[in-house]
Amino acid sequence: MTYHDAYIGDLDDFDWECADGNNTNTPARLGPYFPPVGGYHDEPFWRIRELIESGKLTGKQTDWGAWTAKANKEQILAFIEDCYRGQYTNPSEMPHLYKQFEELMVFAKCLYDGKLYALVATEF
Repeated sequence: MTYHDAYIGDLDDFDWECADGNNTNTPARLGPYFPPVGGYHDEPFWRIRELIESGKLTGKQTDWGAWTAKANKEQILAFIEDCYRGQYTNPSEMPHLYKQFEELMVFAKCLYDGKLYALVATEF
């Protein structure tokens, strides 16, 4: 079974020019994984790939099972808002995912303004 993940990665510890889709040059994860959304193609993994394929974010396939997009703090926060619209608002519903979402939001809000990060979609 294929497993999909999405996370915010470190572009400073990554060789963009070497990322040709056939190596193990994938950005290191900086924060928590994005929690699931619910609908298969609504998942952050697929949304990152769509943003790259549509050209809305600069990105490419950087490993056999990884796609990386360049994004700043504002773009990342907009991506999170678009993915999770109104989900994880009640801590008593799926508390483990609520906690994961809260950790993601705290992390994303603390990103540096003006710095580029990686939005990474991986599959195993």
